[in-house]
Amino acid sequence: MNDKLILVVDDDPCCRYSLEAVLRSLGFSVISASNGVQAVDLALTHQPKLIFMDLMMPDMDGYTATVAIHAGQATTATPIVALSASSDLRHRFRALEAGMVAFVPKPWKVADIQRILRTTLDDAERPS
Repeated sequence: MNDKLILVVDDDPCCRYSLEAVLRSLGFSVISASNGVQAVDLALTHQPKLIFMDLMMPDMDGYTATVAIHAGQATTATPIVALSASSDLRHRFRALEAGMVAFVPKPWKVADIQRILRTTLDDAERPS
């Protein structure tokens, strides 16, 4: 597992690139996927420290991708954070049931991302 590698999954290129830029500015390495199928493949191959996952995507949604990622032996405990414009209670509960550790509504703010990094990663894993 790469302590500074984060996977960003979103079918909207603008959302994906914005989050990638914020994470890189904070000292993280970033890989990205535009759908759940790619996300599962990248997560199992690269074993990122954290995953930001959009919920509504083509081919495979974020809920299904989360379950598939957590089924992998090396990625069973990888924290996955939901990102979605659909932030009603039904979507929040479904994200938690799928195994996601937190929910960030879109549009997110940099402070939201920093809070997730602080609460999800150990001190030693955060960028200096």
